[in-house]
Amino acid sequence: MKHGQPCGTPVVGRLHRWLCLLLALALSATALASCEQTSASEGGASLQAGSAASTVQIYIDEEKAPALRADSEKGIWEKRADATQAFMRENFFGAYDMYQNKYPLTRQRDNATFHYWIQAQVLDSIVDAYIRTGDAVYAQRAKELIAAVKKRNGNHITNDLYDDMGWMANAAFRLYQATGDQDLWSDIDLLYRTIADGWNEASGGIAWRRDQMYYRNSPSNGPACILAARLYQHTGEQEYLDMALRIFDWWTETLVDPETGLVWDGINRQMDGKIDKNWQFTYCQGVYIGACVELYRITNEQDYIDKAVRTADYALDTMLESGILRSEGGGDGGAFKGIFCRYLTQLILTTSVNRELYCRVLERNGEALWANIPSEEEPICSEKWSDKPGKSVELQVQSSGLALLESLAVLNKMGYIS
Repeated sequence: MKHGQPCGTPVVGRLHRWLCLLLALALSATALASCEQTSASEGGASLQAGSAASTVQIYIDEEKAPALRADSEKGIWEKRADATQAFMRENFFGAYDMYQNKYPLTRQRDNATFHYWIQAQVLDSIVDAYIRTGDAVYAQRAKELIAAVKKRNGNHITNDLYDDMGWMANAAFRLYQATGDQDLWSDIDLLYRTIADGWNEASGGIAWRRDQMYYRNSPSNGPACILAARLYQHTGEQEYLDMALRIFDWWTETLVDPETGLVWDGINRQMDGKIDKNWQFTYCQGVYIGACVELYRITNEQDYIDKAVRTADYALDTMLESGILRSEGGGDGGAFKGIFCRYLTQLILTTSVNRELYCRVLERNGEALWANIPSEEEPICSEKWSDKPGKSVELQVQSSGLALLESLAVLNKMGYIS
């Protein structure tokens, strides 16, 4: 699928949007420099920006673009999310035109490891910011980040980890839906087809990685199910719904405790047929909730909401410490809580069931995080949101805090929290 490149003279009705964008680029110390140019045609507009590594162009279909939100309209959580996005762009962004692994980065070797899936987590939050604010700078940065990940990944969007690809595909698809940029579709389609090939025909479930087809887990099946359901909602093509239901049914029967709704991590990791029941992580609960929400949006079947609520309630009964989501450590574990918050927010936006309770929990976590940042000029967080951060913070941990803040920002914008 390709779109024609927009051309022609700018339309007066779009002038305000592009003037605001150009002003933002001019004022931002972190704006992608060199040459900005705007052009418009019937149905869309494009923004081009140069960087040291590459030049990519975001196409925005004006009919799909979210309304530009004035700062005067924003609530406190929106402003906090904006401030954190700006800080991260200024202080985490760097080598490889991606977000660096640590702040402050005092040794280059700390940035040697390529965390594909964490770049995808940050990408999802940048897309959140674009949808929330209508500021096309975020859309531009999101597409540039996808290009940078591909370049760092040997000029390929796919890798050996099915969960990695699921996170990237979902974030890229959300950007595609919000902009209408057809250039994104080929990567999304390739990621989906590659993930679908990860289905274990013998025992069911999407594998964790290509060389371990016997090991299937929630981190792989959750994003895959969500992606397939979203693609069905967008295209109406039955193959996507069939895949989403196949994944969901296997997942529910295999890795969800029928008594509590607890979502276990994986099965057959050591080729012994056993389930890792002692691995109880917030992000496994989060992606199951997200899959339930997407399937409910398709089918309108209350059972999906009931399953999501049961899992959410169990997680909040067992994974909080003094009302705050517990620390799951540094490294990859540092990113887990933000994923739970992202999909709990989707549940809040979809049903009124327990909405007030879930909003209170998220707001309490946000207040704890914000009370412990060093300053509003340095909004970094700890792996334990009720503690102050140390002298440095990992990108995984910061991505989790950003996802919480963007979750609260959209709830703030929608009027669910004040």
